[in-house]
Amino acid sequence: MREIINDPAVDVTWAPRDIRPAGTSSLDTEAFRVIESTISRHYDTTTLPTMSTGANDMAYLRAKGIQCYGIGPAIDIEDGPQGNGPGTMNSVGQRYRYFALRGAFKLHHRAITRLVHRAV
Repeated sequence: MREIINDPAVDVTWAPRDIRPAGTSSLDTEAFRVIESTISRHYDTTTLPTMSTGANDMAYLRAKGIQCYGIGPAIDIEDGPQGNGPGTMNSVGQRYRYFALRGAFKLHHRAITRLVHRAV
């Protein structure tokens, strides 16, 4: 870039990257146990902690020591991300995905309700 610009009055430097801070959430907390038992009741399955390539603001909270957990629907590779927009509900997989997401929202509600009742 310096060669292309070729102007000593212009400072060409690398901009600092917004590197997401490292942090973890423990699997040995009351919150995780509530999530785990709620998933077990709702899906009749074992909770399997995973890490995705997606991003959200939880990384910044975890870096400050706040325990954060995400819950997603139980879908398989065939029903995985296929985009959003007109016509996305046309396939059986997309309809299943819709109901799986709806179930995940119910799961979130049940887990949060149980945590709130324990805190009171």
